[in-house]
Amino acid sequence: MSVVKIFSDIVLKHNIINSTLDKKILQVLKREEQKKEKIVKSNRGGFHSPYIKDKKIYQILLKTSGDLISSCLPFKSKTNVSINNLWIMKNKKNDWNVPHTHPNSNFSGIYYVEVPKKGGELFFIKNDIACGFSNNYNFMEDQSTHDIYSIKPEKGMLILFPSYLLHMVAPHSENVDRVSVSFNINLRHAN
Repeated sequence: MSVVKIFSDIVLKHNIINSTLDKKILQVLKREEQKKEKIVKSNRGGFHSPYIKDKKIYQILLKTSGDLISSCLPFKSKTNVSINNLWIMKNKKNDWNVPHTHPNSNFSGIYYVEVPKKGGELFFIKNDIACGFSNNYNFMEDQSTHDIYSIKPEKGMLILFPSYLLHMVAPHSENVDRVSVSFNINLRHAN
């Protein structure tokens, strides 16, 4: 007997303990909020900063992300990893993000700086919802029978996933901010 899993997607998780990084992100967030240049994309409420150009934030997230990808998914050949763009999200009580993807990139990442105790989950939604029609999730406990997968964010958690994965952020009901940094990663063959 054997089981062959096909068409699987991956989510990479890693914890970063770096108070200097967190402090820097919160400083940049405060500065960006004072400019009042909020962007609206997938966010419903909350603050979505313009793209951030801070070198220190880029360097730490790029190094950690590149190391994580290459250790979990070995490259076929020498590959350049770069962060295409990076922004800070701040969701207050009842703010959320609608289902969306991140086109024109290979991977997307989220680094959590501050999180509520309840709510604010990251939901991945299978682009093919056909598995929900079979109701197999009522009989078997296996991720292949579900069309939604959730992750409860934790402070310092880094999540990387293929950019084509449909995802959303649930609202939370606490009087605290959910602060995260989102970014997109591009892969290119090295010369």
